[in-house]
Amino acid sequence: LAGICDTFGLGLSMHSNSHLGISLAAMVHLAGATPNLTYACDPHWPWKTEEVVKPGALSFVDGSVPVPTGAGLGVEIDDDSLAAL
Repeated sequence: LAGICDTFGLGLSMHSNSHLGISLAAMVHLAGATPNLTYACDPHWPWKTEEVVKPGALSFVDGSVPVPTGAGLGVEIDDDSLAAL
């Protein structure tokens, strides 16, 4: 999709369908690798009610989320929280 938008000189916006941190981590990595993401990358994460990743890797800084630097998506799964879902 980003390539098609680039071909036609259009910006790109993305939205997710999940409220879990693992989705946010994936969206942040994708956004960081998409140069023509000129509009919001809306993860819906602020409205989450459950979480399956351990705290610390994802946080909003000045209205955006820095790309996690750890291995893989940069987050660790909280097995107990995942089991509770």
